[in-house]
Amino acid sequence: MASLEANTVFERLNSTGMTEWKNVVPARCVLVLKPDGETESGQPKVKRKARITICGNFLPQVHECSTKHLDINALRLCLVLALQCRWSIAVVDVSTAFLNAELTHSRKVCTKPPGICIKFGLAQPGEVWSLTKAL
Repeated sequence: MASLEANTVFERLNSTGMTEWKNVVPARCVLVLKPDGETESGQPKVKRKARITICGNFLPQVHECSTKHLDINALRLCLVLALQCRWSIAVVDVSTAFLNAELTHSRKVCTKPPGICIKFGLAQPGEVWSLTKAL
């Protein structure tokens, strides 16, 4: 939640008595365990991670969607060029980079916080999040 709030991903709204919130998209909390090395005794350590995601399949498709991922053929071409030119190759991963993606369409996207957020006091019952960035 700290990353979401620090990146101003959403604005908290109250949906009580508001009829325009009939098309609110549901959200889910995804919990995973990621490997995080080993303990001194050689046992595997895990890191608990959580992320909130909206159920995009509930949104109507108003235009063609595309991804901003690198095309595999473009990557191969860059690697061949780097080898021929003797360039160094490095990889960078930006933590929570997707939280910096502005929503580009004019349609407002709103979601109800996942039940687990309400259960642990991170959101109030009846609260709606108006998204300002990708979630």
